[in-house]
Amino acid sequence: MKICNVLNEATGKKSVLHAKLLEIFKNQKQADLYYSKVLGSDFKEAFGDWVGNYNGTTTAKTGETSDTGEPRLFKKKNTGQYYYKMLDGTKLFVDRKGLRGSFSPQEINDISKYFLYRYVAENKKRSMNEDDSSYRASDLRASIERAIEDYKIQLSEHKNEWKNHGVFRCLWPKKKIKV
Repeated sequence: MKICNVLNEATGKKSVLHAKLLEIFKNQKQADLYYSKVLGSDFKEAFGDWVGNYNGTTTAKTGETSDTGEPRLFKKKNTGQYYYKMLDGTKLFVDRKGLRGSFSPQEINDISKYFLYRYVAENKKRSMNEDDSSYRASDLRASIERAIEDYKIQLSEHKNEWKNHGVFRCLWPKKKIKV
């Protein structure tokens, strides 16, 4: 198994947060995925620009950060779950299971609306209320599967952007990891 050194976006040094995520998940890919979420614009919008705040390019408030500038992970004592304290004071859990563990309530709502939109558009309807007699669960599942495949294609188109970002670098062998 190759060991990867992920760089802290704020300091350019080894990420303490990524190392903690690796300890929590015991899986390189999952730790990489959750660290990439912390780098994403959706997370920074809800948490605050932790990189700019640490580097002094912004004075905007953020959720709680560690002394390395990265978002601080907290552990809920009674459940052992890890979470970030967001800018608005809410907790974003990183190790929950299932759909709710991987997505925020807003993201689940957005995903559901997108799947519904795709289904309605593919069937040339104005809404789900129109002509309910033609609705079939198998058609809805097939529409969701097509939407997921389209998303995977869009995601693969962004891989080069992530690879060129320079944050994920392996110590051995010396090459960037595949995202």
